[in-house]
Amino acid sequence: MKKKPTKKQQKENLKLFKHGEQLTIFLMNIEAFSTKKGLDIAQRFLLAHQTLMAIDESTTIKSPTARRTKNVLKLRNYAKYRRILTGSPVTKSPLDLYTQCYFLDPYYLDFTSYYTFRNRYASMVDRNVGSHSFKLVTGYVRLDELNDKLNKFSYRVLKEDCLDLPDKVYMKRLVTMTPEQKKLYEEMKKYRTLEVKYSNFYHDLNDEKENIKFSDLELIFKDLKSLFEKRGFIINWKALEKQSLDETINALAMASPFSLEEKQILLEAKNLNLRKNKIAEILKTYSHDVFNNNTLQ
Repeated sequence: MKKKPTKKQQKENLKLFKHGEQLTIFLMNIEAFSTKKGLDIAQRFLLAHQTLMAIDESTTIKSPTARRTKNVLKLRNYAKYRRILTGSPVTKSPLDLYTQCYFLDPYYLDFTSYYTFRNRYASMVDRNVGSHSFKLVTGYVRLDELNDKLNKFSYRVLKEDCLDLPDKVYMKRLVTMTPEQKKLYEEMKKYRTLEVKYSNFYHDLNDEKENIKFSDLELIFKDLKSLFEKRGFIINWKALEKQSLDETINALAMASPFSLEEKQILLEAKNLNLRKNKIAEILKTYSHDVFNNNTLQ
């Protein structure tokens, strides 16, 4: 249980929000910005001072939909100066740059919307899952243009540019283990040994087609339709029927309201026939609707 601050600590904390000429430094963990309390405290501090707000490891605000990112962007207007620091501004895609640069100034990249920024620098195709559609990023374009924009307001510092350190020296040191340490070491080696029987995986190389037809799945599809309707899911069944049988079963399995554990069981099924049987078994457990006690059949 967290202890309440003492009166002395409370008095010291109040000094953070007292306006004056002295330099006041306030450090916060970036995770605190995911909470209302953290947001309120940071805003109170920013309103009390002419502040330089710096985000270290700024890739922590790369996701435009994250609560933490949204809260940090709300606070940016209260900071007179803003800086970001990171060793890798792009972790997965160039789109990671948008909210980091927006924190500094929306006009640095000339975009006030993430989606217009994405449309400019990403190649996308439309994808449909049931009745839902979304944009799938397949590549990136105009990266030279984006890099030119970045160069105008950012710079890179290498370790050798700012540290006066000698080159690293690597040395091997041989250490003799005690008899007890050697005994434990040998036991650990045995424990970490793994024997794989490849005969268990021969089916992965088997290209034989499985003899399952849509008619074999009529009852399963009926139960799935009933389950989806009960849970408020809308599925484009006509579109699914145009796909191959294995694509249909896999799509329904992943789109279903099954638990993560149940979906994992389906993913690990060795073949389509076993997956079909697993879906049937799982559906039996949903035959009693916990919300209104009506059977799904």
